[in-house]
Amino acid sequence: GTGFVALINSDGEIETHIRLPAPATHVTWSPDGRWFVPALDGEPTRIWKRVGTRLGDLGPGVYDFISWQPASIEIMGRVGDYIATASGKERFAFTVTDRGEGIDPMMLDSTTEVTSLAWNPTGNLFITGTVDGVVSACNGVGSSDVAPHTAPVELLAWSPDGVLLATACGTESEDTNVRFWTLQDDALSDTGIVLTGTAPVTAIAWSRDSQHLLVTRADNSLAIYSTAGELISSQTLYGVMAHDAAWDPQHDRFAIGTTSGAVEIMRPDGTVEFTFWGHTGRVTDIEWRPNGDRLTAIA
Repeated sequence: GTGFVALINSDGEIETHIRLPAPATHVTWSPDGRWFVPALDGEPTRIWKRVGTRLGDLGPGVYDFISWQPASIEIMGRVGDYIATASGKERFAFTVTDRGEGIDPMMLDSTTEVTSLAWNPTGNLFITGTVDGVVSACNGVGSSDVAPHTAPVELLAWSPDGVLLATACGTESEDTNVRFWTLQDDALSDTGIVLTGTAPVTAIAWSRDSQHLLVTRADNSLAIYSTAGELISSQTLYGVMAHDAAWDPQHDRFAIGTTSGAVEIMRPDGTVEFTFWGHTGRVTDIEWRPNGDRLTAIA
């Protein structure tokens, strides 16, 4: 990464850009769309207002993964505005911080290195993927574990309706499967649906209606599947490889962050609405603002 955040509007124009003190690994938006937080490689994490004004540091620690709770509900016995963070490099643990009340981070031990992190859409569970292929669902009191993969779980994607969780490994993994899970009493349950492929998975993203999953792979392929695992469409991304993907929460289109530094906004039929060139390195993470009018792209 190059340590750069671009805030792109719905017309493909750069609205704000922020030079960061270190490369960014992930970015997350607050539910109201007022703030976004990039996780920095080796630097304290900072909270930024949409217009590029810095609110302050999240707190002590260095984080590789970050996810803002989508709804303020009770967790661990109190209601707050929670941001979950994880660092696999410095410690095998993750924290939950109340940004609104300034509560000290609550440390939650993990038995192995955390490689991905995501809240479920209702905000009462956070999911972690680990280096040994385990996926855990934690409600702050207890957790349930499943071991669906043979390599580090680097990709987690909840359907917006909260019914299905998709999991996959990273770009250098020999485990090239995407698996679907559902929840039963806060525990993950295997649906038996497996999306197979010959190339490593680079990104997964659900459509806004929760009916389709976008899957990109290291062979430059892009495929869309139904919730039953049926292939709906497929195409080849010529000249680029997707490193991340995010479906617009308000429109029938998605964003692709590429290894070449470009961000492409595409429709499911393959039509490219526009391409944004603003990064000199690969786009490590992209996230839509909750109302869909802005897109953050980090490198």
